[in-house]
Amino acid sequence: MDSSYTTLAAWAVAIGATLNASGVAAEPVFARAGLDYERIRQSPTERIAIEKMTALWNAAVAASGNPAFGLGVAAHVHPMHFRALGMLTVTCQNIEQSLQKIIHYHALISDAVTLSLTEQPDRLGFTIDAREGVTISDAAIDAFFAVIQKFCMEMVQAPNLLEEVWLQRPTPTSATPWLTHFALPTRFAQARNCLWLNRHALQLDSVHGDAHMAELNELAVVEYLQQMQAESLSQRCRAAIRFSAEEGAPTLESVAHSLQLSPRTLARKLKQEGVTFNQLLQEKRRALSIQYLSHSSEPITNIALNLGFRDTSNFNRAFQRWFNTTPSRYRETQSPDPAHG
Repeated sequence: MDSSYTTLAAWAVAIGATLNASGVAAEPVFARAGLDYERIRQSPTERIAIEKMTALWNAAVAASGNPAFGLGVAAHVHPMHFRALGMLTVTCQNIEQSLQKIIHYHALISDAVTLSLTEQPDRLGFTIDAREGVTISDAAIDAFFAVIQKFCMEMVQAPNLLEEVWLQRPTPTSATPWLTHFALPTRFAQARNCLWLNRHALQLDSVHGDAHMAELNELAVVEYLQQMQAESLSQRCRAAIRFSAEEGAPTLESVAHSLQLSPRTLARKLKQEGVTFNQLLQEKRRALSIQYLSHSSEPITNIALNLGFRDTSNFNRAFQRWFNTTPSRYRETQSPDPAHG
């Protein structure tokens, strides 16, 4: 199913690094999931639709031939990859506080899951579940728990910090990779995914604890989430619309691809916001035409081509329709420079 749930692209970057490190070229694996590896590698703060992210995890497992592929991804994940939330996690006073922050702000990393804590007298369970109607790859769960384990062990040097791992994934042919990686009792085919931690160790001071830095990082997390939640799809679509003389006007398909959505989903969600893709396209053209004519000496023919028009006459007709004047006459009113026009 199509959904609006997304995951931070930093996970995809770590998957690519893991594939390359294991001798499997990342680019074709990403392509099979409908993703552009180089573009994502250069933009780790982008959001990726959960359907494509799940497809990428599954493609990586298949390409590597390793059902425990997700465990190795943890080696390529660092706190800074998760923006301020990663840094907030490691600068908290202790692990329990850190886990609570992850649960509270986890939408920054992925809003396709729910996180919770299960309390028992002597231990605490950190649980991850997919939202209703969302499919999460087993490899993604493996990677998430492996990263949490890594972060916790870097924060506190305690031999009995982690106690047990429960995974919903079916029991594998060989459990050795999981037992070796976690170095903990690991149960498969469980009702939920849960990482159990020793309650006493959760209260130990973190070696990276810094109250001032944690406060600053939390402010940055809140700001990012406010921006993420406030930014409408139509705003993101406007930003994604790019014109060029070589490629012409962008299409619904190309913009949907850049936003990690299907064309059908993009069209439907724009309609819910009261606009169409063509309206946004024309709006961007109008704004850029005024900008070019007012603030550049670019020949009108070039402007027409840069805005995706086939020729100047089509641009002239569109401009006349928008502003009841021609591009040349408009430019004359904006600048006394005789070179314009």
